[in-house]
Amino acid sequence: MFVLSFGMQKSASLLLTRYTINLLRMALPSNGHLEFEALIRDGVLQGGGCFPWGGWEYKKDLLCDLADRHGPFVVKSHGALTQPVQRLIEAGAKAIYSMRDPRDILLSLIDHGALNKSRGGGVFEEHTNVENTLPKVMEICVCAYTWFLSDLPCIFRYRDLVSQPHVEVGRLAKHLEIDASDEIIDRIVEKERRKREKGKDCFNTGLLTRFRDEMSPDGIRLCNDTLGFYIEQLGYSLD
Repeated sequence: MFVLSFGMQKSASLLLTRYTINLLRMALPSNGHLEFEALIRDGVLQGGGCFPWGGWEYKKDLLCDLADRHGPFVVKSHGALTQPVQRLIEAGAKAIYSMRDPRDILLSLIDHGALNKSRGGGVFEEHTNVENTLPKVMEICVCAYTWFLSDLPCIFRYRDLVSQPHVEVGRLAKHLEIDASDEIIDRIVEKERRKREKGKDCFNTGLLTRFRDEMSPDGIRLCNDTLGFYIEQLGYSLD
């Protein structure tokens, strides 16, 4: 077994991935996560850390063999639910998916881009306002909707990950069929909290709902008009 930790950008996908990695390390001493990251570090797979790209999903035999020999590991991605990814799930991979209100994702993308620009450049710096960020958020929503309709992943929502982390880590352990004590869950949550720092590792504010306070009425109206179908279908309200 290995874990496919997918999610919408800026939806606490890194937080969910870290919870999952720490769950494997603390509850399952025999795991293959370091060996998986070595595949990326050594150039067998393209990517960084546990975030591969460039056709990794076609390496089913490699990934399944690694899990059989060393134990479970975590693969992080924002990718689509493609046929190769579905085949990995059919082969025994466990899928989890993080979601967030698209309007809050939009604001977080703008924040992330501004931070990168202040540091000399990086991803999302072209996103500076509601209008020029909406196409990217639409792309994210379309991808998320496909995952949501599939009923394949266990869904984790940003609000719950931030407001009730102990409950969500417990639900994660249950989905992965890992026996984790309350003590282990406490350690996992506290370890992440100690390392959290604004502007570091994709963490911006940690607020549950931003757009109602930070977005103009015209901005909210434009988001609702453009993304309304996906906002509602993904479980959020236009009200």
